[in-house]
Amino acid sequence: LLVSVITHSSAWFDFLNTHAPAQAWPFYERLGFRPVYDEPRVTHRLFCSL
Repeated sequence: LLVSVITHSSAWFDFLNTHAPAQAWPFYERLGFRPVYDEPRVTHRLFCSL
């Protein structure tokens, strides 16, 4: 499901954010999400289009 969301999101969004527990960070990072350190409600971000 998440791969489908990522695949089709670039038509609508420039990036996707997550607010994930630490245990889920490796999962998101394997999918290409990058850690975000300067936003309190965002742990990871995936840029859909550059």
